[in-house]
Amino acid sequence: MPTTIHTAPGRRLVFGTRGSLLARTQTDHVRALLAARMPDWELPTELIRTEGDELQTVTRPEVVWPHLGIGVFTRQLEDALAQGVIDVAVHSLKDLPTRCPDGLVLAAIPRRAVCWDLLVFADDPGPVEGWARREWIVGTSSIRREAFLKRHYPHWRTLPIRGNVDTRLSKLKGGVCAALCLAAAGLERLGWWSPSQPSQLDTPNGRFFVRPFGNEDGLLPAPGQGALAIQMRAEDARVPILHELLNDPVTAAAIAAERACLEALGGGCRVPIGAWGRPASSPHRLALDGMVLSPDGQHCIDAGTTGALTDPGLLGQAVGQRLIEQGARILLGEAGA
Repeated sequence: MPTTIHTAPGRRLVFGTRGSLLARTQTDHVRALLAARMPDWELPTELIRTEGDELQTVTRPEVVWPHLGIGVFTRQLEDALAQGVIDVAVHSLKDLPTRCPDGLVLAAIPRRAVCWDLLVFADDPGPVEGWARREWIVGTSSIRREAFLKRHYPHWRTLPIRGNVDTRLSKLKGGVCAALCLAAAGLERLGWWSPSQPSQLDTPNGRFFVRPFGNEDGLLPAPGQGALAIQMRAEDARVPILHELLNDPVTAAAIAAERACLEALGGGCRVPIGAWGRPASSPHRLALDGMVLSPDGQHCIDAGTTGALTDPGLLGQAVGQRLIEQGARILLGEAGA
């Protein structure tokens, strides 16, 4: 790979992206935001294949699971960024480790999309009141979502399903499972789902039925879920420009609190931890709720408080410490964290 490092301001920024439809859509979203403010800039894209992409085609779980750890969908993008192959990497923030590699920084975090999860059905599931009598198989590769479903719907079974969003929906359509648990943000960015019509999902492969899951259901999002991370080389002089144009301060503060909580717990992206940061009712305050589930769903601990909007890291550490005092590390030990 070439190792040219661009340190001077310029009007050409090479964006790196994974090849999936969602990854390209998210990168194009950020490029469009920047192009609207800097119409004379050249913003080409470079496709980067990650370890996570390579594993999508492996069918044996015993081969896949040991590799699905922190950075599996981001490491090759970060390598390309550090080596000067690309100038900007756009990530789903929940996939990023809590600390950037040396020489790289988060230049901006744009405004967050919907951060909740959706239960997606190929057929109309009927009223929620009747779900207790159903014996469904639900596809998910998220330990957090699996633990939640085991806790609230112990009669359901979960099935690990990997692949890009469109691949998973094709498997659902094909009858591999009765439902999928997916993040709302990706489906919203693809233009397939909208909070204004939360019960339906319209895709190129047809219409699906949807039931959102959120805080009122007892499921907090993964730390950083629904947010995008714009990563650059720390020495690139254009970092302040992208920060000024693209960073949303409230979203960035909420994400910082969630990731500080995650770091305090010593967890990664494959542990049953939920965290939700948002503006508090009082001015200049940030609220944060956190939760930790046991893998079997039998136990759940939660904590929440508010803190200064200007110090989200301290707020995240405080919530993480409250969870630890209630036994979070015991539950995370059960999850292999």
